[in-house]
Amino acid sequence: MQRGWRRSQIAFLAFGVVLIALFAPASPYFRSDRRKAKSRETVRSVPVRRIDWLTATITAAGRAASMNNSEIRCKLERLTSPGGGGSVSSNGSSTILSVIPDGSVVKKGDLLCELDSAEYQELVRRQTIGVQKAMAEHREAQLNLEIAEISLQSYLEGSVRQAEQEFEGQVALNTSGLARQEDRLAWAQRMLTKGYVSLSQVSGEEETLLRLKFALDQIRMSYQNYQRYSLPRDKRSLQSQVDGARVNLSYQTLRLKLERDRLALFEDQVNRCTIRAPNDGFVIYADEPGQPQRIWEGASIRQRQRMFYLPDLDRMEVQTMVHETVIDRVDVGMAARVRFEALPGRSAEGRVTSVARLPLLDQNSSAGDVKYYLAVVRLDQIPSGLRPGMSAEIEIVTSRLPEALVLPPVAITVENGKEVCYVIGAKGIERREIKVGQRNSDYTQVLDGLEEGEKIVLEPSEVAVTTL
Repeated sequence: MQRGWRRSQIAFLAFGVVLIALFAPASPYFRSDRRKAKSRETVRSVPVRRIDWLTATITAAGRAASMNNSEIRCKLERLTSPGGGGSVSSNGSSTILSVIPDGSVVKKGDLLCELDSAEYQELVRRQTIGVQKAMAEHREAQLNLEIAEISLQSYLEGSVRQAEQEFEGQVALNTSGLARQEDRLAWAQRMLTKGYVSLSQVSGEEETLLRLKFALDQIRMSYQNYQRYSLPRDKRSLQSQVDGARVNLSYQTLRLKLERDRLALFEDQVNRCTIRAPNDGFVIYADEPGQPQRIWEGASIRQRQRMFYLPDLDRMEVQTMVHETVIDRVDVGMAARVRFEALPGRSAEGRVTSVARLPLLDQNSSAGDVKYYLAVVRLDQIPSGLRPGMSAEIEIVTSRLPEALVLPPVAITVENGKEVCYVIGAKGIERREIKVGQRNSDYTQVLDGLEEGEKIVLEPSEVAVTTL
């Protein structure tokens, strides 16, 4: 009986030793000793150091964009050409006959797309006929004006002078004849007193004198009527023909210009069916995200439809979103370094050219959302292979601080909203709250809480893992 009881005690003690061996490392007592001993030996550390200059930076994500992003639309218009056989019109749409592949790099003047121009070529053909007709009528109006001006000049310098000379000649002849008749009458009256002529002869001479006076008065009255009435009437009639011909010529000139302008418009529409690059760039189809493709051979294109985007690859910039907590540290003119995910191992230098005064908002944003501000960095040199839309990491140099006490950013963690690091001391690892200042990708400035030379746990997460 006693021997059995002893076996039970021995078994119970053995079971207790096993339990202690299994659970002792998890107890607070044993954990404290382990933290003091093992953590100091195995956790990686870094010393707090002082550097001559700290170049403070802000890092933000962004994307490449072109400063000169041409938008190419369909420039065809709704046009109508009236004609004798009925009007012909185009509704401003066309069909793509050929198109350059999406993503092509082009030079200024390179062919991008060819549209069907059949409707506009028919408009040009009809309008050419209209222009030729207008030219013929314009020439006829010119000739009519020349004829009217010649008729007026011929009348003023020919017919009028001839009529005046005829009237003046008739007046002179009749005046001379009247003077001779007066002399004959005087002679006959003297001869009558001497008995050489009869009284009937004297009466005949008097009658002839009266007839000549009447004829002279008639000529003078006709000349007065001519100058007062006939000459102004005929002159005005001919001048009216000149004015009418001149007005008609002006109308035909304007009509011809309009017909030619319309022809030039139709020819321009034919030329617009051939779309060329306005500048060097990178071809991007103007397809809407989530929508069916709209640019392809055989597709219908409507008036003012977006067809291509043509960003200029020689004038690139980077657009970045700066967090509201650091936006007051970013200003125009600050230097920046840009790294592109698609171009590993290469970076580009640039400067901040603009900083938005208002945050970016969208339809889904609310008053409590974190705000971001748009900043633009212009690149000094464009890396080969850079394309619009490529993701980038932008490091903006905000200031340079002398004699700065620094730590690597990975040695600092945030707990309960406060910056914390773990200091390795003689008694073990100590959790310590610190105050930080400026920073960059390599260093963070320490304003308070640490002294130069103190050793800090490089990876705070290792402390938690080690102390479990």
